[in-house]
Amino acid sequence: MTDDFGDDSGEKLVDWMIRIGQDAGESAMTASGERLASAFRRARGDDAIEGGAEADLGVAEWAKLDLSEFTSLPEYETIRQVIDEKLYREGIRHEFASMPEGEHLIFMVEDAPEVNEAFRELEDATHASAQRAEKELSRMRAQAKDEPIAEKAARAKEASSRLEAAKGKSRDVSRGVETRAK
Repeated sequence: MTDDFGDDSGEKLVDWMIRIGQDAGESAMTASGERLASAFRRARGDDAIEGGAEADLGVAEWAKLDLSEFTSLPEYETIRQVIDEKLYREGIRHEFASMPEGEHLIFMVEDAPEVNEAFRELEDATHASAQRAEKELSRMRAQAKDEPIAEKAARAKEASSRLEAAKGKSRDVSRGVETRAK
């Protein structure tokens, strides 16, 4: 491609396009990370329960938390899995329920303080993960900048060949099994 312009203009254009793509991706990543952390913060509420809930005959046993702010984020299924795994590891009984007004997290009222703490920890983990991802993108950007155009082209061609070979195949990630699409 460099020879297309008779100098290194081609390589500079490719590098520029890669930087633009990475910057746009990094901006989207940062914005989505902040939206996720904010969703965890707001889900906990300004006056989130810090102490234990006392048993009261007038209090419902189950609580529901509206997840609409989470469902509007990219890759919601991944976020749902993260929440589910965190609550499971903490031993918090919970379910996700689709209702006419949207998806909700259902949990025992007595577990509200633990849910609050789990969401606080997920908020903190989101901020830490965003910082790690930014560093990784920066490292990848530096690596891409130093890589000669011929190597970039070879990697792209190899990736394209793998994609073409995989056409018609689907992958069951949970089992690691490939099956032919019909």
